[in-house]
Amino acid sequence: MSATTTTIKCLPPLLALLLAAAAPAQTLYKYRGAAGEWIFTDRQPALLDGVETRELARARAAGKVELERHSANGRQTLLASNTLHAPVQLRLLPPGATSPYAEGYRDWVLPPHSRIELQAFEVGTPAAAASTEQRYTWLIGDPESRHAPDTLYRAPFPVAVTHRVSQAWPSLATHTTPD
Repeated sequence: MSATTTTIKCLPPLLALLLAAAAPAQTLYKYRGAAGEWIFTDRQPALLDGVETRELARARAAGKVELERHSANGRQTLLASNTLHAPVQLRLLPPGATSPYAEGYRDWVLPPHSRIELQAFEVGTPAAAASTEQRYTWLIGDPESRHAPDTLYRAPFPVAVTHRVSQAWPSLATHTTPD
């Protein structure tokens, strides 16, 4: 009646490496524009007179995706856990695979904060032995998800009020029409 659990190594996806990288804090600047309107930006204004600043810490990715092999009562189970706040697509690679697109891969979508059984084997079978060399990779998101909101997005400011929107450096106006 003994039970053992083994964590299986992952092919680190590029996205996880990027999310795990240390990110410095960012500065938020708040000041009044020439017409008296409040301006909030992450770019330092030319004149710092009357400017309020606040340091914003960048969030780090919390959680992880793991495979575990659990053995009990003559059965070996392959479990996947996702402790992230988002669904992930997990790809199980065949033993010896060197590419995420190797023939014989299998995909699952793991819901956020989930732990599911992927496969179960009888101990001592060739499939159970092969599962000890299991490799996997994962990517944040559900490939079947589609953006289909029930209502249209409403901008967070009053209608018929002009607001300058800038998405290009260094503060070029990219939106000049009401829409």
